[in-house]
Amino acid sequence: METKEVDRIRRLLVNEPRGHKDMYGCFVVAPDDDAGDIGVVFFHNEGYSTACGHGTIALLTWAWNCVLRGQLDENEHLARLSQHFNAEQISDLPPGAGRTVQLSVDAPSGRLLCDVTYNSKKVTGVSFHNVPSFVYEPDVVVNSSFFGHLTVTIVYGGAFYATLSMDQLPSVSLAKKDLPYLIGLQRELKPLLEKRGISHPHDPRLNGIYGVIFWENVSTSAAREEVEIGSVGQHVPALMQRNVTVFADGAVDRSPCGSGTSARLAELYWRESLALEQELIHLSLLEVNSKFHGTVVREGDIIGSHPSVVTRVTGSAFECGKSAFVFDAEDEVGEGFFMG
Repeated sequence: METKEVDRIRRLLVNEPRGHKDMYGCFVVAPDDDAGDIGVVFFHNEGYSTACGHGTIALLTWAWNCVLRGQLDENEHLARLSQHFNAEQISDLPPGAGRTVQLSVDAPSGRLLCDVTYNSKKVTGVSFHNVPSFVYEPDVVVNSSFFGHLTVTIVYGGAFYATLSMDQLPSVSLAKKDLPYLIGLQRELKPLLEKRGISHPHDPRLNGIYGVIFWENVSTSAAREEVEIGSVGQHVPALMQRNVTVFADGAVDRSPCGSGTSARLAELYWRESLALEQELIHLSLLEVNSKFHGTVVREGDIIGSHPSVVTRVTGSAFECGKSAFVFDAEDEVGEGFFMG
């Protein structure tokens, strides 16, 4: 399929009246080679993204659910996944028991190794080991026309993010009522930061600022959950933070942001605020129990001059519907529109 036709489909799906400014989606494609299981290209209101953690979790939830149901005709690229499935392995599973299958996803940022947990009916969770994540440029000072001088850190987690502590925005809270301020600030900071010529040292196609992560610490009894660190059995409290990620052209991530979670893990480890294998419980803006669990699994290679880490992020997704979209050539709104 030609690039122009692909982008026309993207606009039709993302734009109103079929979508909205914050809509996100993906094209399911073949893996890069025979060692891969499935490929994906993510898209949004501005174009295409190099990575999406929650999109990866959602993709594998849908794909493996199709395998469990025997619905391989849902997409031409599902057949490859079925080689990992044995129906006899789940036929005698007791209630509450599950199994895990290891699958790989090829995204523009690279190959993600994933663990898909499932029972006899559906997927119950997905973990992915991300591409190496690293702090690209710490403590960058930018001047906002409304908020004055702000300090952000540019971090790569499959895409480049600017992270900003909410301590610098005392008049704004991480709440739905203040989203217009955060959206406006992201739209201001993104082009300012991109003037710095941000690009991945190993692949210049991975470039630019994808989103701004606005984060804050959460101090509750839940944040004192203890996790076991490594084989020595050392116990430390899990770190809990809340964030909202505004990406592309002012789009708001409803999830805790999967690749953004990798970016936060890389920065926290770099600042020695998080230990190896210590858990980050990463909350979204939603009042419901929307969270990812992330850890730094190990230190990675030096990327350019930047020490990297390999992160593992765990979350869940749920199927909520199936739609068929149509296009009428006589429709005056054509490929759609945005209201702002």
